[in-house]
Amino acid sequence: MTLDQSLIQKALERFIKFAESYMKGANSENREAYRLKKDHTVRVFEAAKTIVEQSKNIDIETGTIILLAAILHDVGRFEQWKLTKSYRDTAGSNHPEIGARMLENGGIEHFIPKTRKYDKIIIMTVRWHGALNLPENLNERELLVCQIVRDSDRMDIFYQSTIKRDFPILYSQKLGNKNLSEGVKKSFEEDKSVQWAHVRTKFDMLALRLALCKQMSTQASKEYIIKKDYVNSMVDFFKKMLTDGKGHFYYNVEELEWLRNNTMEYLMR
Repeated sequence: MTLDQSLIQKALERFIKFAESYMKGANSENREAYRLKKDHTVRVFEAAKTIVEQSKNIDIETGTIILLAAILHDVGRFEQWKLTKSYRDTAGSNHPEIGARMLENGGIEHFIPKTRKYDKIIIMTVRWHGALNLPENLNERELLVCQIVRDSDRMDIFYQSTIKRDFPILYSQKLGNKNLSEGVKKSFEEDKSVQWAHVRTKFDMLALRLALCKQMSTQASKEYIIKKDYVNSMVDFFKKMLTDGKGHFYYNVEELEWLRNNTMEYLMR
């Protein structure tokens, strides 16, 4: 597939310069926060690129739109941190909406000066990339673009779940019961997304992240997870981080392996 490489590359270069403009002159804490989001965007872009290239039903123009939207999906994160010093999304500080408004107010012309043809669908994707449920009125192309950008964004959650730096943040819950909470296990068994209200422990949080593997929208997205070995990486790292010096793993090992096997079986259907 030959995408519009020039348009994509220039947008990526402009995004990196945009991120670096926030880093310039910032103190070490703010600079690190901006750097993390810049690096996150590059990884999401690379995941989206691989998924597009491996997909059999994506035309050149749609593939180009997906990669442009992947580059800009988190553009609102930088202003969010600048204003709140937090990446927690709230009613008054929702990064998809901040990003969409920035682009609507002329920002998209900075990143993509060559054409206005894709503005509407890119801005729409930025606005909805974090949503569990997408709007019902999307056409076929809009739905596919949103789905793959959302899939690609979630891929980086899997990556971050295997890094010591991020583990304490992503698994900030208490240890709690040694088994999965009832509501979490039920949702997982039924191949449904795990509800945040049901999460009680670190174990439940692992199930929530593995459940995202079951929410992938395309076969190429599932194959990407398998190729990167994210399921085994997340489970093995989780076990490593919660095993004490005597080799004792805190949670129920049988349930841990059930989570692993159930997820892999789903992906390989």
